Amino acid sequence: MKKKFFTLAVAIMLFAALGMAQGPKGGPGKGGQKQQPGIEQMIRELELDKSQEIKFRDAMKELEPNRGKGGPQDKKSKPEDMKEKRKTVDKKVKKILTKKQYKKYQELMP
Repeated sequence: MKKKFFTLAVAIMLFAALGMAQGPKGGPGKGGQKQQPGIEQMIRELELDKSQEIKFRDAMKELEPNRGKGGPQDKKSKPEDMKEKRKTVDKKVKKILTKKQYKKYQELMP
């Protein structure tokens, strides 16, 4: 009886630990992947002027997942496609920002 109780207690603690390790909606928690900051936060931290802000928002919209008929994210999108999008957006962002801002942008992005 004591052995069953001990096993049950250990199982409950393991499930509790797993639940606490995950972030919102089952994603990575604090110890997982670095979370990408929001556009608003990036605009504040990079100290963009109005002209830069408009161009930066337009460039960052390209990184949003495709929202087609198949649901929240297009099932045809692949990690390679996202890498290509990221490279394209990085080139555009580099043209928008100053050297100092671009360096900080690279530090902010995962």
